[in-house]
Amino acid sequence: MKPMESARQIFLRTQLNDIFATLESGGLKSYLADLQWIEWDEYPNEGVKCYLSFDGQEFYFALVPYGPSANPRKWYLRLYPKGDVSVDLSDMSWLAVLKALAKWSDEVSQQLRAPDLWSLESIHDQTIGFISGHVDQHSFEPFTAEEKVQIRRALSEADRKIREEFRPSHGEADYIRERLDYLAMAIDRLNRFDWKGVLWETGITIAVELALDSVGVGILFGLIKASFTQILRLRS
Repeated sequence: MKPMESARQIFLRTQLNDIFATLESGGLKSYLADLQWIEWDEYPNEGVKCYLSFDGQEFYFALVPYGPSANPRKWYLRLYPKGDVSVDLSDMSWLAVLKALAKWSDEVSQQLRAPDLWSLESIHDQTIGFISGHVDQHSFEPFTAEEKVQIRRALSEADRKIREEFRPSHGEADYIRERLDYLAMAIDRLNRFDWKGVLWETGITIAVELALDSVGVGILFGLIKASFTQILRLRS
């Protein structure tokens, strides 16, 4: 959302541009359209609060100028969360505000990109778990030559499906290909049980790289499952 009119009365246009550029470079580019600008109720008609709600969490920064209206103004800034608490900073120059916002946006970006590992267990059972079954005397055997061929084909299919669904950047696509290539090579040295553990871990690292939310993670592992449905069920 664009800054509301009261924000435009408090900030110079160049300062609003500074905020935009700082948040964008701090990893929040994908979330800028979701930012909500409201009046800071603690400082009516003077302060502005900008917040982002995501997956039941709220992140915000709030700013109010004080002192003479002529530049250079001093600023009072509140950041939440900073670590795991809110932090109030006062008597700040505009440059100091931007530096604090840069650190905050990087921290928030990491929070937003982190997958919900607690929710992944059910996803595991519905997706990767379909090739697991129970652990028995075959669990620690190597793959057969036929299975290796089929697994490599399935990984190539997974790569194609992931690219089509998520449209990764060039760098992200290279990372995905690198991780799947590693899986393809690992079947020559890992037994069935260990390899399937690496398959699960690889899916998580790809989810983190693509900054997927819980819905996106479910879609990702669903694509991996779909890529394996045409091959032999892998014995545990």
